[in-house]
Amino acid sequence: MKYVLDSSALLSGKPMPPVCDCLVSPAVVDEVRNGRAGRALDFMLEAGLKVQPPGAERVNAVQAAATKTGDSLRVSPADVEALALALETGATLLTDDYSMQNLATVEGIAFQAISQRGIAQVWTWVRRCRGCKKEWPEGVAECPDCGSEVVTKRKNAV
Repeated sequence: MKYVLDSSALLSGKPMPPVCDCLVSPAVVDEVRNGRAGRALDFMLEAGLKVQPPGAERVNAVQAAATKTGDSLRVSPADVEALALALETGATLLTDDYSMQNLATVEGIAFQAISQRGIAQVWTWVRRCRGCKKEWPEGVAECPDCGSEVVTKRKNAV
């Protein structure tokens, strides 16, 4: 079985499958290398952990799904790359990130939680004004109608 590791998997300190069965995206490597786990990551790379970039088509598919569910504000470029790599390779994604699990479910990507229980259902997210409750697109921080803060809120279960 093949696995794609996200940053939370690499940072968890939990036992991982053999590195010969694992893939990681370049953005995840960059994200982890800059933190405390950089030395452990280097050891895994020397032991055979494969770094593979996903294709642009799969990255675009994940970004489109993230926009549709409202997760685009909740996932990093490294998260998108890991999801796209799992989608492209058919590998199981190892992650404790709920937004990544949400998108994995929507895109039909198998995933396993590491230290957490994992999501129970898929949610969509919207940007909503705290004052007048009107929904706004990404990038709007203050409601043009009433001046209140626009925040991300869970909309509903899919």
